[in-house]
Amino acid sequence: MDNILKDEYKNIFLNRPFLDEYEILNRNGNITLSQSERLDDLQYKGFKIIQDKKLYCFTSDAVALANFVKVKKDGLLFDIGSGSGVITILASQKNNCRLAFGMEIQKNLFELSRKNAAINGLSDKIKFVNQPVQMCDKIFKQGVFDTVVCNPPYYKSQDSMKNSVKEISLCRHEESLSLSDMGKAASYLLKFGGDFYTVNKINRMEEVFSSLDKFGFSVKELLLVKPKGDKPFDIFLLKARLNGKKGLILKELTVYNEDGGYTSEGKKAYGID
Repeated sequence: MDNILKDEYKNIFLNRPFLDEYEILNRNGNITLSQSERLDDLQYKGFKIIQDKKLYCFTSDAVALANFVKVKKDGLLFDIGSGSGVITILASQKNNCRLAFGMEIQKNLFELSRKNAAINGLSDKIKFVNQPVQMCDKIFKQGVFDTVVCNPPYYKSQDSMKNSVKEISLCRHEESLSLSDMGKAASYLLKFGGDFYTVNKINRMEEVFSSLDKFGFSVKELLLVKPKGDKPFDIFLLKARLNGKKGLILKELTVYNEDGGYTSEGKKAYGID
């Protein structure tokens, strides 16, 4: 690791002992695919991503969120609950971030995200930490990041039928990451006036707004998304600013035409040429 990156990390991590351990954990190893893994094309500058069918595989919502994120040039990006690293990779590279970090509680997904950074030649630019987000104030310095993003579990712990595979259930239900955890972590990590991006189901909008307001955020942009013109809105994406002034821009997106093809807005939102 070159001296410039070492100095950069000193300004990000809270303590040196963890930094030493972190540098060891993030060394590139030999990248091979297991029988349950597949290699997918991210359809951006040749970047690829490994997914494991035994674990949680990302949906198109993650791609839409990654394309929705904006980071200032050479900025620092943080991904809460980074999974296989798809948002961390796409959002950081589309915005020319100086460095990006992902925090993932599941060991298997953490290892997968490291492999994904490595196969794309991004191990020096994108780093992952295998810890619960509730530990972020023990690992990272406060107010360091320009932008934070989170694709959270959509369902409350007691809601909906849980997947029998624990690793998948953790990604879909708020067993290890609540909306309050998300807001608290984002407010700690962001610089004053920094931006936070997230996505969720329409029926959870009030809860998301309430959680963000509790931690000092003002929602600045809200994008309502529906699959077709005659269908109800299904998900929303938002941008919120820490200690920002009030003032909301509302937009709508219809993903598909009546013939099943993407609308022009849908192509842009999902990164389809």
